[in-house]
Amino acid sequence: MNIVNHIYRPSVRWIKPLRFAAFLLGIYGSSSGTHAAAVAGVQFDTGSYEIDNFDGTILSGGSSTVDQDGTVVQIGYYINPLNPSSGWVPLVGERSANSAFANSTIGDRAALSGGDDGIFEDGWLFTVGSVTTGQSLPPAGKPLRVRFYNATSLALSTAYQEVFNSLWLWQAPADVMPPDSIPLVNMSLTDAGTKLLTGDNLPVNGHIRTDQGRVVPEPTTFLMSVAGVLALVGGRRHRW
Repeated sequence: MNIVNHIYRPSVRWIKPLRFAAFLLGIYGSSSGTHAAAVAGVQFDTGSYEIDNFDGTILSGGSSTVDQDGTVVQIGYYINPLNPSSGWVPLVGERSANSAFANSTIGDRAALSGGDDGIFEDGWLFTVGSVTTGQSLPPAGKPLRVRFYNATSLALSTAYQEVFNSLWLWQAPADVMPPDSIPLVNMSLTDAGTKLLTGDNLPVNGHIRTDQGRVVPEPTTFLMSVAGVLALVGGRRHRW
């Protein structure tokens, strides 16, 4: 049985055959079927939308045959969803505490083959307790958001765009079997109700642009965010 096919929703036109399976092998016994850790998955794709810079030029996906060499993509959350100044915590992408997921960029594809400019499709399996895939995990129900930056590093970026959907809610990790039952957040720009950071609906022309007036957060903001999350997690660990 192809475990990955049973994790991803059937409507998605792509799957995660290699990178996802690598993490699954560390959790599920290859022959005994036993499992040892609580996990949760996230997957995101740009669907029929193209991601552009504020001037209309398409964001680079880097090489068409290699992943993780395009402009920066982050998936994360605000410590306080009602107050963006509370701090942004990336689960995926540059500055994520999850080192295995810290290099997501435009052009990445689930098949690890590189993709076209302006598009993205990938998925991640988070494992509670893992030093590389289980850091800064939010509480269940925390709204997730996606950011697109206009350069290959945050240091070089001058603008970004952020998208969100009220249905993109983090699922509590679970120690489950069979793999079909892994808690999974399915996220796509084509999901009804997806909006820009401003709260506006996505453009009908299918082109999402970075916001030139949106200042890229300073590194200190991220570090303060992580410190806040660690304090929050430490104070609430007994509830989990």
